[in-house]
Amino acid sequence: MVAVVLFSIMTAASVCGLLGSFKKSITCLSVYIFVIWGLFIVFWILFAAFLKKKADFENQVLDLCNNRIASGLAATLQKAYPNNLPTQFCSGECPCASDASRFPSTSEYTSAVFSPTGARNVYQCPNNIFNSNEPKKEATGFLGELENRFECSGLCTREKWFYFSDVNRGAPLYSCQDTILSYISEKFIMAYGIILT
Repeated sequence: MVAVVLFSIMTAASVCGLLGSFKKSITCLSVYIFVIWGLFIVFWILFAAFLKKKADFENQVLDLCNNRIASGLAATLQKAYPNNLPTQFCSGECPCASDASRFPSTSEYTSAVFSPTGARNVYQCPNNIFNSNEPKKEATGFLGELENRFECSGLCTREKWFYFSDVNRGAPLYSCQDTILSYISEKFIMAYGIILT
């Protein structure tokens, strides 16, 4: 809808600009210049707003990871990792659909329970693995996308499982702190590009 309105305004301004240049109409040329400058200013304001939102989110993630102060979207994402998640997933309560050979033979994984009919992610666990503060599905979906794309798990510290994608992929390589910041930057740039086109 916004694109249609902007296209209509640009078309009307262009017609006015053409008429103004051929007919030497100061009014049409003035309208054309006013609309072009107005759109230019709007696009710069939108760009500044995108940069502010991006910086706010980056600060939320850094505050969460450095000071453990959760706010905004970072707090919602952090709720996706409740304290009981590591003890319930790949345990007797919720065995994992993988085998021990996919994981390092460290003490971190020795108590894990695997089963061919187990869960590939937390959504497939037979009980509600989340605590009463269950995060929004969008947050866990976003974290699953990060796990798939960047092979990371956890916001500030590396989690030992891919909770939201597929545990059968093995052990995560690192936390998602750095990748989430670059991913958000990429998404903001893409969103701004869509608005410009």
